[in-house]
Amino acid sequence: MAVVRWVLVAAALAGVWVAAELLGVQYGVGGPLAQVACGEGGGDCRAVSTSRFGTIPLGPVQVPNALVGLWYYSGMLIWLVAVGRPSRTRRVWQALVIAVAAVAVASSVVYAYLMFVVLKRTCPLCVASYAVNLGLLIGAIVMWPRPAAAAPPSPPRPAGRYAAVVLALIVAVVAAESLYLIAMHNLRQAQRYMTLWHNTITDPVYVQWKHRTSPSVDLALRADETAIGPADASHTVVVWSDYQCPPCAQTHEQLIRVATLWSRDLRLVLRHLPQSSDVPKAMGIRGPYTHSFRAACAAEAVRRIGGIDAFLAYSDLLFDRGRRLDASMLTPLAQQAGIGDLDAFETLRQSQPVADRVIEDMRLARRLGIRATPAVYLDGRRVRAPRGFQPGRSEADTGRTIQIWAKLLNKRAPATAYTTSRATVP
Repeated sequence: MAVVRWVLVAAALAGVWVAAELLGVQYGVGGPLAQVACGEGGGDCRAVSTSRFGTIPLGPVQVPNALVGLWYYSGMLIWLVAVGRPSRTRRVWQALVIAVAAVAVASSVVYAYLMFVVLKRTCPLCVASYAVNLGLLIGAIVMWPRPAAAAPPSPPRPAGRYAAVVLALIVAVVAAESLYLIAMHNLRQAQRYMTLWHNTITDPVYVQWKHRTSPSVDLALRADETAIGPADASHTVVVWSDYQCPPCAQTHEQLIRVATLWSRDLRLVLRHLPQSSDVPKAMGIRGPYTHSFRAACAAEAVRRIGGIDAFLAYSDLLFDRGRRLDASMLTPLAQQAGIGDLDAFETLRQSQPVADRVIEDMRLARRLGIRATPAVYLDGRRVRAPRGFQPGRSEADTGRTIQIWAKLLNKRAPATAYTTSRATVP
């Protein structure tokens, strides 16, 4: 009987695994077994588990069948490991195990009919759980305690207190599994709301509406702005950035694409707003970065020596380093950007006129109430979602960005040049 007992332990353990995989499939996070048995996306397993037969109504709560299966297999596993085959005087416990296993098999028959006949689907994981249920019932019957021909007397097993402890452990495990499911459900709901929020704030129509309803402000454009595009363009975009800010790097890259795409109609003005510990104390600005102010001064020096093309090349190099940026990198990167006279660069980047220009950009931002980067304005009005992105991913969504700016500029977005995606609600 010892062999039968441990075969049943293995079967119950397999049942726990199958039930957990089915529960994951139902919540869209199937594991490796589900991917092999059910295919990409869950296949029929997901269709069956999310059907109207995939849950049991318990008052206002819909309890997934897979969770009930997880409770059952966990209880059987604990009982078989901790108790196994009871003595004949305690055979009522084995009768209880057989009764529970019989209910599980009867449920399997009903759900097999619903799956194959009503839903006309085949869920391999469900079939596996039905097989495990049948195996546990047969094993429980085989383990029925029979009278021994001749054996020395032994104490009844399990003792009452021991059985109570095992049952308490089963209840505790069931409660823990239920709490885990509640946490998984709440996480899924949070992901769902996050995706809905994302789809709303990056919807081109919504972005356009938010832009149009934002107050118009004077951006104090100067004759010598750091800008690309014609001075008489019909639209002007002004952006404040920090070279160590990851969203700034994405926004800069996307806005350069937009400015290139509509180069005749758009002027892009680039300004500095470093949020770092090296900002002059008089500005009263302290942020999470360490070298942004020095990087901004270096970029301004590159612009004065090499013009806008050198500035853009240097900005790309600075943004690429981001949080890894160090003051020792500023001069070698200037050389990479095409600056030949490095002595002049060093002198200029540490000069007061260059620092004053960066501080002027910062003061203009403060006057407008800007406290974080990136900050983007189109024709004097704030753009709250200047780039497309996907929730949970670091890269920008170029296609969505182009759609947003096509709507803002009242232009037609290219049909094939870029692809876009709308986040799917889980």
